[in-house]
Amino acid sequence: MNDKFRLYGGVNNFTNEKGDAGSTAYPYSAVGRYFYAGAKVRFGGQ
Repeated sequence: MNDKFRLYGGVNNFTNEKGDAGSTAYPYSAVGRYFYAGAKVRFGGQ
């Protein structure tokens, strides 16, 4: 939004693909599709 405040978000495994249950390879996981969001705030003079 500006230099001191930023928002972000996204989706992992958007199509909800089912990978191998024992696999740790990207983009598949046992969790399936998930969403995330966050904010970064910078305090101080610079």
